[in-house]
Amino acid sequence: MKRNVLKFKIKKVNSETTNEAVLEVYDMMEKQYKIKNDSILEIQRLKRERFVKDSLEQVKKEELKRHEFRLSHDWHKNSIHAFLKCLSCDEYHHLEDCYLVTIDSNYCYYLSNEPTIKMLGLEYKEVHYSKISTYLKDPFFTIWKDTIANPKCNPQSTPQDADRYNNLTFLSFCMKLKEKAPYGFIKDYSWSLNSVNGIEPSFEFFNTNDKTIKYIEFHFSVFNAVNDICLLDYKTTVGKVRGVGPVELFDSGTWEWDRATHYTSAAADHMRIVKIVITYMDGTTKTLTGNSIIINKD
Repeated sequence: MKRNVLKFKIKKVNSETTNEAVLEVYDMMEKQYKIKNDSILEIQRLKRERFVKDSLEQVKKEELKRHEFRLSHDWHKNSIHAFLKCLSCDEYHHLEDCYLVTIDSNYCYYLSNEPTIKMLGLEYKEVHYSKISTYLKDPFFTIWKDTIANPKCNPQSTPQDADRYNNLTFLSFCMKLKEKAPYGFIKDYSWSLNSVNGIEPSFEFFNTNDKTIKYIEFHFSVFNAVNDICLLDYKTTVGKVRGVGPVELFDSGTWEWDRATHYTSAAADHMRIVKIVITYMDGTTKTLTGNSIIINKD
């Protein structure tokens, strides 16, 4: 170019003209990039607005879904497949078979659908409590939120409260048993014949009396299938076994005889308890007969 300046008639320009040309190009580029940048910013703004709008709509849809779920479900009853280990009774319970009482950030408190104890037509349900895991916490607090945070039924808010609540409800349950059976009742009994027709009975007796049982005698008879009485030891119709205590108030004693206590006919079909004689630690006795002999059938 230098050698051919004259040939191609290239004009020389001074520095001022060069600067003007450069500024003119800069100005033109600035305008073009400003238009482009403004366009990009507008596109981003519209995207943000659309994203916010879609997010709010999604939140509303999810909240509506949760609201409809809460209206049609009871948070006390659930279908989460999980086993909980009770820190009180040390047993496992399936959450589907439980009734949730309350739940917080540390524990969930629940009742088993099946009563802890069922006797004489009365039920006692123990409140169980377990450490709550994230597996349970997330779905419950996501769906139920304020419902769980402020439960209507919350008789036990700590494990200590739950234990006190259980003690009080168990005592109330026992007092109702005492009303039905002031001296106690047969919680369970069974019997069998061994190979030589020897009777091997077992009895469990629940004491509802303030006095502690020292000895207890069970007097019984056995009958065949047509309700004819069977002789015991070929000479008597009433047999007797004696259990040794102590059995304190609201506690039960169990006695089993794995050897023949009496011998009878091979036709023996069922047993009836005809009398119970209780000797207490203070030396007093109580005899139960007829309607005063109460047998748990639950």
